[in-house]
Amino acid sequence: LHIAWASSEEFGPFTSIRLIVGSRQGEAAPEEVPLPAGKALASDGLFPLDLHGIFEKLGRGWGYLRLEARTRNSDGEEFRCYTNPIWVRVTHP
Repeated sequence: LHIAWASSEEFGPFTSIRLIVGSRQGEAAPEEVPLPAGKALASDGLFPLDLHGIFEKLGRGWGYLRLEARTRNSDGEEFRCYTNPIWVRVTHP
């Protein structure tokens, strides 16, 4: 999976991006996506995520991936953004 991000001065730089994985059994604890140095306001391109371990957690069948992003502006206000789920079906281990 490749992701890209961008914020503005109004919402401030990203403080965290987390990957959320869900299945029939529910959601797993979110996993922190490390922000590369100097990329808190924008990724300036695509950033790859290795999902091999994530698919192992899903097991066989349907599941979803989504992201939660957090920013904080210069006034100290925190903002959150959640993506829509990306549905995947794992057909073999």
